[in-house]
Amino acid sequence: MARVSANRLMKRKSNAFQETVHHDPKSFDMTLKAISSFVPTFLLTKLVSEEGTAMRPHSQTIRGACLLADISGFTRLSGEFCAKGKDGLDDLQSATSGYMGSLVNTISNYGGDVIKFAGDALVCLFTPQNESDESYTHCLACALQCSWILKDISTNKLTLHIGISCGDICFGQLGGFENKWECLISGMCIGELSQCLDDTPCKNIAITAKCYEYLSPKLRCTTFESVELPSGNYLITSLSVQIPCNTNRPVVRGSSDFPLLLTQTACYVPRPVTQALMAGSFDFLSELREVTTLFIKWDGYKEDTTHKDLVSLQKYFYACQEILSDSGGFMRQFLVDDKGCVLIALWGVPTATYHDDCRRALAASVRIRSKLLDMKMPCSSGITTGVVYCGTVGNTLRREYTAVGDVVNLAARLMSKAKGEILMDENTYGRLSEEVRKKLKKQLPMVVKGKAKPINSYLFDSTDTIQEDGRLGASIVNVNALDEELPIRQICKDAFMGPLNSLLTDGPARELQFLMLEGRAGTGRKLSVQW
Repeated sequence: MARVSANRLMKRKSNAFQETVHHDPKSFDMTLKAISSFVPTFLLTKLVSEEGTAMRPHSQTIRGACLLADISGFTRLSGEFCAKGKDGLDDLQSATSGYMGSLVNTISNYGGDVIKFAGDALVCLFTPQNESDESYTHCLACALQCSWILKDISTNKLTLHIGISCGDICFGQLGGFENKWECLISGMCIGELSQCLDDTPCKNIAITAKCYEYLSPKLRCTTFESVELPSGNYLITSLSVQIPCNTNRPVVRGSSDFPLLLTQTACYVPRPVTQALMAGSFDFLSELREVTTLFIKWDGYKEDTTHKDLVSLQKYFYACQEILSDSGGFMRQFLVDDKGCVLIALWGVPTATYHDDCRRALAASVRIRSKLLDMKMPCSSGITTGVVYCGTVGNTLRREYTAVGDVVNLAARLMSKAKGEILMDENTYGRLSEEVRKKLKKQLPMVVKGKAKPINSYLFDSTDTIQEDGRLGASIVNVNALDEELPIRQICKDAFMGPLNSLLTDGPARELQFLMLEGRAGTGRKLSVQW
């Protein structure tokens, strides 16, 4: 089947990437610097200290502070620029990278570490230099002072509100399927940030009661004023803690120092990034593309008991990796934030674009739900399709490859409304075959955050389609079935052979000839040429 060949092709390209940069020391050093910006400082430090150690699911508990900086106005701004098409691309790239780059610099200057770019928010970790109480106090003070500066970084359309919590935090490394890995953090203090943000107006900071109880007596010598909120959290009203700036990002020197670091770090970096680096097109990675987005919330996740240790999620995550690979999807992100435990996958980005992205996303969602239910992990899914910004956010110090746009946020909204089911938007529904549409039920118009009017959505009804083996019938899951593929192959051959034969027979001798194939992203240009 075609997907098997695609997976092998991905592996060959990955190996070619590593071989290419290893044979050129200068290229190696430049690539290592670029690659390292796509992973958190905490992980990079571990990779440097444990270079050459076999990669495995792993977790460790650390005491520190978690800062969640939520950007207000980001969704509206990205929607406005995406609506302009190519004319809005440069402005959107400048707005996202420029603004988030400023946030990254400030966070890094105070010893913070951006663990995830979670949509329109940054999940940051502040850790003490040692296990002493003094170092822990200094760590929390750094987070507090950093937030005080961050809140005033704004534009005419973008502002921040910030929540800070503290306590035991679990840092985990999960995955391993096709040697792709994810790192993330979890803990009770992560969940506490949701109420903090709800309490916080724009350009303000709230800290948890636990943070306040610890910091208040420690920072008596400074101006530290706050107002207790009904939730028990505290709104910071004034602060004059003077903490010197100090970036803690490890120095990545070069190929002779860390010969295996590039290979290990690349396992955490998205394929669109590594392939763009190999092709020399990294500077042109940003683009507008039609993308199908899948959000899956693991409703059975229990941060305080069963899943306190992130390694307990390994079996679920690995199963999702395998299914997404089968469907040709791109694992955008796996994280625990104020909304819970969420997996995000995309179809339509470089290395994961097909003529039937919507059907693949639905098939993957159904298989994942079935598999996770078998493993006693219920989940809820939201699927949307539309034009989004695909590219990097952040700066050369810390960045991520992401998809930004109104339809991405809508997928998250539908996920929250799904309640153990699979919901999709009208765009996705309209791109499915009539046979598949029969398996969906139109819902009553739904009110969601960020939309002025109620939206139409469709619920996947699996009662008549889930077979005994827990998978959908071949009409949905086997997206590369030969009985569908062969007629399309013949059409492609017929369309190409005429112009090609004409060029070969009628073209002037010894004159360079070109045949150009044009089409939107996802319409199957590459596959057509292969056929």
